[in-house]
Amino acid sequence: MKTTRWLRSIPGVLPVAWLVAMTAVSAQGDRITIQLMPKSNQVVRYHTVQEVRFALPFPVGAPDPSPSPRAAAIFVATESVHTLAVNAPDAQGHAEARFMFDQLAMQMSLNGQPMPLPLATDAIVRQPFTAVLDRNGRMIDVKGTDENAGVMAMIKPLLTSALSGPSSMTLALGETTTVPLSAELALPLPGASASPMVLTGEMKYRLVSVEGGNAGRIAHLTTTTMGQVVAQEIQTPAGTMSMAMTMTGDGTLDVNADRGIVTLRKQRQAIDIQIQPGAGAGVPIPPMKMSGTITLTVSAE
Repeated sequence: MKTTRWLRSIPGVLPVAWLVAMTAVSAQGDRITIQLMPKSNQVVRYHTVQEVRFALPFPVGAPDPSPSPRAAAIFVATESVHTLAVNAPDAQGHAEARFMFDQLAMQMSLNGQPMPLPLATDAIVRQPFTAVLDRNGRMIDVKGTDENAGVMAMIKPLLTSALSGPSSMTLALGETTTVPLSAELALPLPGASASPMVLTGEMKYRLVSVEGGNAGRIAHLTTTTMGQVVAQEIQTPAGTMSMAMTMTGDGTLDVNADRGIVTLRKQRQAIDIQIQPGAGAGVPIPPMKMSGTITLTVSAE
């Protein structure tokens, strides 16, 4: 009571205190637009580091040799620098995103022994590729040139992964939104066909905090991923097999909300693959499974 009387005795204190309190409540509910794709006529250079670790297929029911840095049977490491430039949209709302690798290094190993790369990296570096995006930022086509037509099958999954997800979202602090997930993944199985796996699912984004600075406001988000591949047919030296996959993961995302640029993305996914031999398999093979992890770090330069 004494405190209340003291506040009332000072002209203007209660109105000011009420205004401050209401401003704080309003700020907590403020929603900001977070741009996940570069804006029109914007050029961004990204540095990407990705590691894929998988145990070789093992029979269902056997102990799970989940891969570790020491025991990984299949290992793929990729480090790249690429430039992404987005043009202004046309009358239909379609925009072209020009994609080019400035640097690309890749290594693959099987049980610690180097494996040949599916495609020489110098066939990809400095080759221009163009993704056509609809008005919602979804990729609807990929174009290359006559010189790089042979690498389009490999580049398309990379572009799909790089350009997957919404182009923007609007969130308040603590708010979560869920968006559909669709991407293509290369199959980490020696001797299997090069056709990518089509992954579908959902990805959740949660806005954790927003920090101000001279270079712009930085929005910090967390991400949660759930995806699956259902009964996809694959070709291997042993015959046709059916494969199903589940993927779960989490990560963090930093976005310059004023410039509309993702400055840092970190993700880690755990993947489990079930392989069921088909009736036409050349030799009797029991049902198999694979376990693996994919870690990804992307930073804007």
